[in-house]
Amino acid sequence: WVFGVGCAQGGGQPTTPAPTSCPNLSGSYRFTAESCHVWEGDPFEGLPLAAMGGYHVARDPQVIRIEQTDCSAVRFTARARLMHDDGYDVDETVSLAGGQTRRLEWSSDGFLLEYRPHDAGPRFPGAGRQTATLELRSTSEGIRYRYRFVERGLALLLIPFRDVSSAECSLSRVEGPTD
Repeated sequence: WVFGVGCAQGGGQPTTPAPTSCPNLSGSYRFTAESCHVWEGDPFEGLPLAAMGGYHVARDPQVIRIEQTDCSAVRFTARARLMHDDGYDVDETVSLAGGQTRRLEWSSDGFLLEYRPHDAGPRFPGAGRQTATLELRSTSEGIRYRYRFVERGLALLLIPFRDVSSAECSLSRVEGPTD
């Protein structure tokens, strides 16, 4: 099944180029609803996979494939589903150093990416600004996957608000063929 993530290149703040050496996060990882909990704010009711305009949510148990070819991009494949539909396949790539990137930090076990989703209008009327954070860290059992989506602004141009949804998931490594 295919599911993807992407941050397109576009306007934004200048960013530091991706490093030439970074940990390899490629592999197949098992997702179950029990493997996720709220990181901050409201729950996603599944695994929120980052996308150019925000996120898609994987809700059903499955194997998520992560492919990393270098330090500037990570590709996710899985299957996403809205609350009551049959699901859909998505296959995109997260650009870690694109123009939407606000912050990228690599460490010996993974990365933290903060970016501004594009083409995603505010969820509330008024002036709003959205920020997404994606963090992947290698663990002895697999991957710790964290995603947070924050919108700040003024509802009806008068009332300040901050809306946060997030998830932290422990994905266990799957060895061998997964087809």
